[in-house]
Amino acid sequence: MLNCVRRATSCSRTPSSISAACCSAVFTGTYRIRGHLEADLDPLGLVRHDLHRELDPATYGFGDGDWDRPILIFGSLGLGESATLRQIWDRLRKTYCGKIGVEYMHISDPDQKAEELRAAIG
Repeated sequence: MLNCVRRATSCSRTPSSISAACCSAVFTGTYRIRGHLEADLDPLGLVRHDLHRELDPATYGFGDGDWDRPILIFGSLGLGESATLRQIWDRLRKTYCGKIGVEYMHISDPDQKAEELRAAIG
């Protein structure tokens, strides 16, 4: 049995529908915490970074055949009940690895977290 919550790297090489949903949730959470590692902070484009292992879909068991397969995401990321890995990847990259970022995962109080987000976004 797959256990993405306990250890993300335990995702099998060919996730089933249930394990793909689990791996997708862990994958999304990792982007929320570590996406800044690939933020686009080089305005001249002089530095080339390799894909960080924790931000690579393959780490979570996703392969070439999974990019266009629907995965149940329960409405997260504003993409509806399901989305393809390609859609999830695109949304995560745009949200957490772009030129502008908001770091809020360290805030434990939900009210403070909401206020910090409002203040940061404007």
